[in-house]
Amino acid sequence: MPLKQLNLSKTSSRRAAELAEIQYREGVADFLVLLDAQRTQLDAEDSVAQVETAVNISVVAIYKALGGVGQPLSGEAAVKVARIP
Repeated sequence: MPLKQLNLSKTSSRRAAELAEIQYREGVADFLVLLDAQRTQLDAEDSVAQVETAVNISVVAIYKALGGVGQPLSGEAAVKVARIP
């Protein structure tokens, strides 16, 4: 799944967990609903972290493949390389 979609999922699951916590505090939802929402949020955050790690590993592999000669990629250049489909 593309990083943009994963970030949207992460944001949505964070909001769902916040709402589940409010519902739990107000007595509308039970504790399992809250735990499930928090688990979903953590799964989404983990997915984003895994994809970001894969992108960073790919940038390093490209750098090594190019001989690692010259200046390291600046932050902006690394982002541009990471966005190449």
